Amino acid sequence: MLKDFTKSDAGLIHTGLIASPFEGGELTEYSLHKVLPHAINAVQIELTGREMKEVFTQANRHEYKDEIVRGLGFRGDIFGCFVTDNIHYIQSEREYYIGDELIDEKKKYTLGTLDMYTFGRIFPQFRYSKKEYMVPDLLRDIIKNYLEAV
Repeated sequence: MLKDFTKSDAGLIHTGLIASPFEGGELTEYSLHKVLPHAINAVQIELTGREMKEVFTQANRHEYKDEIVRGLGFRGDIFGCFVTDNIHYIQSEREYYIGDELIDEKKKYTLGTLDMYTFGRIFPQFRYSKKEYMVPDLLRDIIKNYLEAV
């Protein structure tokens, strides 16, 4: 959803954003707010292929998995792990792909992700990259609109 919303080549988000389980039944704005209480916006970040590879490698490390995070709009407890969309790594070939195409280190790509990552703590590459913040929609608004469209 995030990749599509930002019209990006790939997407990146972490699982700790889900603050509570959805109990089933009708998905109301209140229940969606309980699941995703964060004041977090989407952002599209432009990266070189080399930077995209670095980000993907960092995202696959598990050093943040059990970290307790506070602030920057995040209202969960445990950070969780990263989930990516349309970017992958074939370990036996040591090659990174966006979709079916081998990543070109010098080419520019776009990554749809969250504004909380742009401060550079987790991904220093984001701090000075070209960014387009997708406001005013919050993450829960993006999900609500996506679910209404399907």
